[in-house]
Amino acid sequence: MKSWHIVCCGVVALAASGCRSNANYEPLYTEMRWLEDRIYGLQDHLDQAESELEACHRENLTLRKRLADAGVPEDLGPSAPVTAPLPPPPRAPLETLPPDRLAPPQVDGVPAPGDSEMLRIPDADQSSTGRGPPQPARIAAGSTARSAASGNSLQRITLNRVLTGGYDRDGVPGDEALMVVVEPRSASGEIIDTPGDISVVVLDPALDGPAARVARWDITAAESAELFRETPVGQGVQLELPWPDKPPTSRALMLFVRYSTAEGGKHVADQQIEVNPPGTEVTARPAAADVSPPGGAAKPHRPQWTPYR
Repeated sequence: MKSWHIVCCGVVALAASGCRSNANYEPLYTEMRWLEDRIYGLQDHLDQAESELEACHRENLTLRKRLADAGVPEDLGPSAPVTAPLPPPPRAPLETLPPDRLAPPQVDGVPAPGDSEMLRIPDADQSSTGRGPPQPARIAAGSTARSAASGNSLQRITLNRVLTGGYDRDGVPGDEALMVVVEPRSASGEIIDTPGDISVVVLDPALDGPAARVARWDITAAESAELFRETPVGQGVQLELPWPDKPPTSRALMLFVRYSTAEGGKHVADQQIEVNPPGTEVTARPAAADVSPPGGAAKPHRPQWTPYR
């Protein structure tokens, strides 16, 4: 009978120790499940991003085909920059001198090489004949944008992606105009103030044929010279272009800009833009969901992503 009591006590002790072990492992299991959910969520996000990237590539090819069908001039399409070969550096002619002319020059007050006489050091109280250290040259205050007359020629143009897009002028939901900021740049990438004839074309990729053309504006070189602006967020030729006939019905549009100079150069830039057509509600981009701690782990939601700005 005594042995039976000992066996019962051992079974109870083993059961109690097993319960304590399960209680210690439960937080680890919870964290493991949360990490597994995070892995699945990140994998889903990666797959979605890859599929949307592939869709962007396909859409880019479709837009190029529709651009050709819409009858837009070919020089308004994207083109590779023209790089001219640099001229060889000039070489100065070298004069052959006879040996007797290779002697070091003589300076008044300085002994010739080999002379044992020490140089005489003036006394500390002796006044100097110099006029003091040279003063630094003053740089005239001016614009940060260089003029083409300073030697910087226009090599390419870019579009300010922050300032270019739909423009709401009256505060009512919907964009009544288009804001385009063109940045003329030199070979070193510096923005320069050089006028030129500007052509702006907007296409709707959701339409086909001539109906895809939303609007076109032409600005003369004299007008573009008056529209160069410098602001804290950027500088360039700032164009405020109201819709000529009727506003677009689609949000996603394609913008093409051609910049022609007096020297005959033509430079092209394009950008995919997003506008809010008049009469539509302005949609804000939803914020990504916060990640929950391990105590209340949940499967992460797929973040909203768009290829447009």
